[in-house]
Amino acid sequence: MKANPGGTIAPENIVGRDRLVKRLWQTLERQSLILVAERRIGKSSVIRKMHDNTPDGMLTFVRDVENIETPLEFVERIYHDVEDHLSRRQRTAKRARSFLREIAGTEIGGLVKLPAAAAPHWKPLLEKIVEDVIEQQDRIVVLFWDEFPWMLQKIKKASGEAAAMEVLDALRCLRQTHDSLRMVYTGSIGLHHVTRALTDAGHIHDPLNDMRIVEVPPLSETDARLLAAELLRGEELVCDDPESTALCIATQVDCNPYYIHSVVATLKDRGNAVDPDLVEAIVTEALVDPLDRWHLQHYRDRLEEYYGADR
Repeated sequence: MKANPGGTIAPENIVGRDRLVKRLWQTLERQSLILVAERRIGKSSVIRKMHDNTPDGMLTFVRDVENIETPLEFVERIYHDVEDHLSRRQRTAKRARSFLREIAGTEIGGLVKLPAAAAPHWKPLLEKIVEDVIEQQDRIVVLFWDEFPWMLQKIKKASGEAAAMEVLDALRCLRQTHDSLRMVYTGSIGLHHVTRALTDAGHIHDPLNDMRIVEVPPLSETDARLLAAELLRGEELVCDDPESTALCIATQVDCNPYYIHSVVATLKDRGNAVDPDLVEAIVTEALVDPLDRWHLQHYRDRLEEYYGADR
């Protein structure tokens, strides 16, 4: 296994998440989820591992939605995912296509973007899309949306608080309507920051109270040490005491997998001989690095964005 800080980790190389993944699947048998954690903990890796190991009786769709700025764009991505799945089964989203034909006045097929005429009708269109995918299998449908709070932030800024709340309300309504539908929201902005801003704007109801909140924790010390040891071996680094060095890496970064990858990558840059003293020096340097290669300034910059100037 090679160090890959910030890159996409293959599901088979995601260490220490099997128990959490099993727990999350058990929860999804009953209700939808919000995955919360600090950034760089590995929320995206967890949902990729879940998607790669989808159990029988479940159908999963995974989409990063952080670059979406309008409700119609959001619905468009869902439509493409559903159409792609159904087309592979030689089927189509009949309800959605029929509805699009009604509002656009022409046959819709193989589209890249939804027509502008669909913008005022995104909610009923979303309902048709969900109905299309649910009726054509006897499995629980799980929609994973990564960076979901970022999307809400962008919708709020582009279209106002009411539009963002409409999205949350529409999704809650779908969850309440369809027993075999589940949703998973995850992202590096806490969803509670976004909903607090919506509450401050006068939207006092709670569109998330039917979802279970689960924290994605750092790795256990055992798993963090295992990850560090695997990376040291994979990078062919020379250690007089590999176990102590792996343990030092794990504890110096509080068992955070991203920073374990980062430390090992830096060790590889420095040469092939490593020990705990060098690990500690690398972590100390990273905390005051003027180039901020660990992106720690984010923890300061986010304060006003998350809490507002007054808070």
